[in-house]
Amino acid sequence: MKNILVSTDDGSLGFKGNVIQLLDEKINLLLTDKIKVFSCGPNAMLHALKEFCIKHNIDCEVSTESAMACGFGICQGCPIEATDKDGYYLVCKDGPVFDIGKIVI
Repeated sequence: MKNILVSTDDGSLGFKGNVIQLLDEKINLLLTDKIKVFSCGPNAMLHALKEFCIKHNIDCEVSTESAMACGFGICQGCPIEATDKDGYYLVCKDGPVFDIGKIVI
């Protein structure tokens, strides 16, 4: 990968501010190139990121977190709601990385 942008709330690494502020500041650059956003973090941030990426038609994949009892799908203990089908994905079996448009955050 090249042209990686990093943000931290305190500015200790990369842009000082949250990821949405960083993307908003760089939107003109982002819309001129074919980009893809990769992210991990708290669900509130991922929710805001989903809204931003859908609004601007930006591809995005997120790494989700969930408590996992079995780790291979038999216990059904790590569901995440799906938007592209009825039901749920299992974080341990189907993820933990998902296209942001396919899950409810």
